[in-house]
Amino acid sequence: MALSAEQVQRLVGMKARLWDFMPSHDHLAIKLTGSNDAEEFLILSGCEDISAPVFWHVKTPRLKSMTGAFLEFLDEKVRIVCQDASLHASYQRSR
Repeated sequence: MALSAEQVQRLVGMKARLWDFMPSHDHLAIKLTGSNDAEEFLILSGCEDISAPVFWHVKTPRLKSMTGAFLEFLDEKVRIVCQDASLHASYQRSR
């Protein structure tokens, strides 16, 4: 299930860090930290294309539908094409 517009806008101002990538499942986890040090994880599944710095401050996040079953997650220097995007309160790194 894709994120709602409200969930995407709630990310503004958070610190984002590439946290985990599982190439066998095309699964990317991004750790998000808010001003109160609360953590959330943006999970992007079915990734086709990933272009992002290792760390950034979320400024203008957008989630757009693309042709077919794909979504495009965008921020200033970030572009990730995936099939699903969701937020989670916790995440266990792959081993």
